[in-house]
Amino acid sequence: AAEVHLIAEAPEIELSFSPEEQRDVAWDANRRGNTLIMFQVFFLSLVRPKGGMQDWSALKEEYDKRYGFPAPEMSAALFEMFSAVHQIRELPGYVAWRKFLDLIGFPDIGMEELQVLLRQGYERAKRMGYKQGGRRDHA
Repeated sequence: AAEVHLIAEAPEIELSFSPEEQRDVAWDANRRGNTLIMFQVFFLSLVRPKGGMQDWSALKEEYDKRYGFPAPEMSAALFEMFSAVHQIRELPGYVAWRKFLDLIGFPDIGMEELQVLLRQGYERAKRMGYKQGGRRDHA
């Protein structure tokens, strides 16, 4: 007769990936979230110019007048950004991360520093219980 042993927790397996492969895996796992971040950062840059604090009541009033739609010039800028973001989204991670960091305003983060940040994020996700394997693995 066959003997079956159930293991409560899968053993930790360390896989060896090159830094480029690690960035590809991280990009693929976060592609949707990174896309949303790029749009959010760009949208905020449109409604809150670098010169100072935007008058949020005036902004709300402006959007209310157009039933929630942006001004035509904002629509044109958003359309252009839509194309750029989706081009970045489709790149392999080892290329996309640089463009992503530049677009969201972190041009000074180098790939070695990114590698450290990605590893720290992964370890934190495991500690917080996001890395559970299978269908409940959200990190």
